[in-house]
Amino acid sequence: MIFFWSLVVYKAKGENFLVLPPMKLFVLDVNGVLCSSRGKGRPAKLRPGVDMFLSTLLEWKKNHLIEVGVWTSMLERNATVILDQLFTSEEKKLLLFTWFADKCTPCVDRPFKSYKNLSQVWRVFPYFHSDNTTLFDDTEFKAQSYPQNLHLIETYNPKDSEDRVLPNLLRELQYHLNEDTRPRDPKTSPAM
Repeated sequence: MIFFWSLVVYKAKGENFLVLPPMKLFVLDVNGVLCSSRGKGRPAKLRPGVDMFLSTLLEWKKNHLIEVGVWTSMLERNATVILDQLFTSEEKKLLLFTWFADKCTPCVDRPFKSYKNLSQVWRVFPYFHSDNTTLFDDTEFKAQSYPQNLHLIETYNPKDSEDRVLPNLLRELQYHLNEDTRPRDPKTSPAM
């Protein structure tokens, strides 16, 4: 697949800098994917492998391979305690965005339910689009506006001591990232 990016021009100290955005944007859900919430403002039960998963994604971000955003349908006041468990203050600064329930779109046919309309992300960050964004969520209807961008994750059950979802996902992402960044042979690769 060929990705087309918009170049972003930044002006600093009278000089222009062209910046090529990373290839991919990973949007992470919190409850059910990274942890299991225990209720209003209480610490969550973290999913096995979450520390390695997040530290690896943030390392890829530092190496300009991906961007990482967090988008939870939880209220900010309830999610803050969990985000403090998952990320240090320095790691939070690496996130492209952290969005809460107020950024979700209400479901017309499901009272008290909402979904994550990725077009909102693309309006704020126009160098990302449907070809380079993946939403990692455990609830299929959360991606109803762009189901092709959903990577459905099995909901974390804290009673499952054999849970290997995040380590397995990390291996899968590493494989795809290596494929996307591998140098291409100009004789056998199509022209861009």
